[in-house]
Amino acid sequence: DYYSELFALDAATGDIEWSFDDPQGITRGPSIVNDTVYFNDALSGSSLYAVDKHTGEKEWEFTEPSEAVTTSPTIKDGVVYFGGFDDKVWAADADTGEKIWEFDEPEDNVRVSPYVYEETVLVGSEDNNLYAIDRTSGEEVWRFTEAEDDIMGTQAVLNEIVYVGSQAGTLFAVDANTGSLEWSFDAGQEISYSAPAVVDGVLYFGSDEGLFAVDAETGTSLWSFTEPEGHVESAPTVKDGVVYFASADTVHAVDIATTAEVWNYSIAEQSGSDSPRSSPTFVSDPEGGHSDGSRVNTEVLGHHEATGDPPLARF
Repeated sequence: DYYSELFALDAATGDIEWSFDDPQGITRGPSIVNDTVYFNDALSGSSLYAVDKHTGEKEWEFTEPSEAVTTSPTIKDGVVYFGGFDDKVWAADADTGEKIWEFDEPEDNVRVSPYVYEETVLVGSEDNNLYAIDRTSGEEVWRFTEAEDDIMGTQAVLNEIVYVGSQAGTLFAVDANTGSLEWSFDAGQEISYSAPAVVDGVLYFGSDEGLFAVDAETGTSLWSFTEPEGHVESAPTVKDGVVYFASADTVHAVDIATTAEVWNYSIAEQSGSDSPRSSPTFVSDPEGGHSDGSRVNTEVLGHHEATGDPPLARF
């Protein structure tokens, strides 16, 4: 199922402020920078949209991809980066939607949202490779070829190390400047859509059968939580000693010191839906309309900082 309408809701009441119904297949979360909301359309013309965050009015639509745009866009220094099923990564002017460059080296789908690291754009593909692209020219800088299977979850970057998982069941730590392997961790099961989160020197990531915590510097296993039924496809969020994530049809909260489950919440029982892929987000002040203290500020996402650092991970 795909969503054909974008909504802006009042954070305190849930009331609809506006809606935008041009798309036919919004499959990823929007990105917000300054006064603009950027989001994908995987069905209607394979587009990327930019709309005014206050009114929902369309600012521009990028329609050059020949197939579905399947990533959340990443915006940095006035440029929006995204990819899709046309096996390409695109860069466009964030204000006008004009194309800056396209990168066509991948030989399969790009489901992973790009990450801007210094002067490069990092992005994985279902051709089993992780690419570093010069963000000015669109030329390849390096590629990591040891994943052995699809890269479908967004990478995280911290202290010049890229953390990325593959469906072969391995989590890799790769030098962000050279593409050389630092270490790898065999989870023994598929790592699909779950993006890693790095907090206080610990790397958290989901797999087909649970959540793992490993030492971010060495790749040594610290603990795992394998009680959830079904895939963990959301990126974990860590806050005040608790890691939050979703599996199959349930949201879990796990104490990172004891590895004991604090609570769980069944989405299926409440709404009839299942397979959540979006990551939990803390909002300490919903009436004020911001998410201070959320995953934005806990080294996981940073998705709405207009002038701050680029995201450490994005789903």
